Amino acid sequence: AAAAVVAVTFLLPEPARWSVRLEGPLRFAESEYGPAEGARLAAAMEGSGIVETNSAGARFTLGDGELVLELLPGASLSFPPLPELDGISPLRFALTRGEAYLRTSASYAGNPIVLETPLLEVALNGTVVGVLVDPLVTCVCVAEGSVGVTSLRLPRRAEVGSRSTLRVFAEREAGVHPEPFPADDAAGSEHTHPLVEFGRER
Repeated sequence: AAAAVVAVTFLLPEPARWSVRLEGPLRFAESEYGPAEGARLAAAMEGSGIVETNSAGARFTLGDGELVLELLPGASLSFPPLPELDGISPLRFALTRGEAYLRTSASYAGNPIVLETPLLEVALNGTVVGVLVDPLVTCVCVAEGSVGVTSLRLPRRAEVGSRSTLRVFAEREAGVHPEPFPADDAAGSEHTHPLVEFGRER
C-alpha cells in the first residue's frame, strides 16, 4: 500500500504590533517622523530603537490596547524589538530623559515589563505607572496596581503600591522619599492628576 504523507503546519504566534499617535514631530532610530507619519513609524518600530520627543508627546499602543505607553514632550525612551505576547518574553524599555506613562489592560498576556532608568529599574505588575527621569531626581508614581523598584540606592527591592510615589535623588545624600498621592483636587496634584486620568481611560 502506498504510504500516506501528512503535512502538518505549525502556526507560530505573530508578534504584537505598535500603533502610534503623534502629537508632533519626533525621532526614532535617528530618523525624523512628522505628525502625520504614525503608520510609517509603527512599521519602523518592528525593530528596536530610541524614540526622542521634542515639544510634543506621542502615544504607542501595543496590539489591541494590551499595553499603552505615552511619552511626554522632551523624553528619550529605548524600545525593544516587537514582542510576542506569550506571557513569557520580557519587554525591556530604557528611559534616559523625560517622562513616560504605561498601563496594561485586563487582557494583557502577562509578559514581564521592565523600565530601566540610570538610577533604578521598575518591574510592572498590572499597573498604571508614570516614571520621570530628571537630572536631580527619578520619580516613580503608581496610580493603580503596584511596581517593584530595585536600585543601588535601596537596601532591598521596594514595592510601590497604588496612589504612591517613590523619589530617588541623584545626590546620594538626599536619600529616597516615598509618599502618598495628594487628593486629585488638592495642592500638589498637578503632577499626579494627568497620570490618574491616563489610567481612567481604560
